[in-house]
Amino acid sequence: ATQVVRQLHILARVEPNALEITPIPVDLAVTAREVMAQHIELATQKNIDFSSTRSEQAAMTGSAENLHILIENLVSNALHYTPEGGKVNVCTYTEGNHALIEVQDNGIGIPQEERKRVFERFHRILGTNIEGTGLGLAIAKNIVEQHGGTIHVSDGIEGKGTSFIVRFPISQRESHA
Repeated sequence: ATQVVRQLHILARVEPNALEITPIPVDLAVTAREVMAQHIELATQKNIDFSSTRSEQAAMTGSAENLHILIENLVSNALHYTPEGGKVNVCTYTEGNHALIEVQDNGIGIPQEERKRVFERFHRILGTNIEGTGLGLAIAKNIVEQHGGTIHVSDGIEGKGTSFIVRFPISQRESHA
């Protein structure tokens, strides 16, 4: 119950009509490394190959706290839905005028017909036997939209599991910083 209340509070805070954020410079690579460090114990317990095959600077402006929550939700989901001995990969980089973060796994995956619905509040895929509230990806989507970005779901590592690709626009000023 505490987790549901905490996530509902976060969801309310990142709603599109919530208070404006005061953007500050954020490097998604630094934030991703911080989040990965916080999850290394779980990855080790599950014997998951937890790595970052591409950790390039991906500077943008936004809410450092909310971007941390976004990456936290994506990494946590990947680790929880990847079975023991699996792989989770976190990548950050820039492409054109976009800062990107990808969280990929070779876990149970999300069926094609469920991919649009996973961002709905309280939506859970049946039969996973993984505990959760069904709010994490709704929160993630709101944070992405709050920052003018997009989030896309596709197949994961070597065609297995799931990959979440998040693209944020960056200004010319930021890309030269």
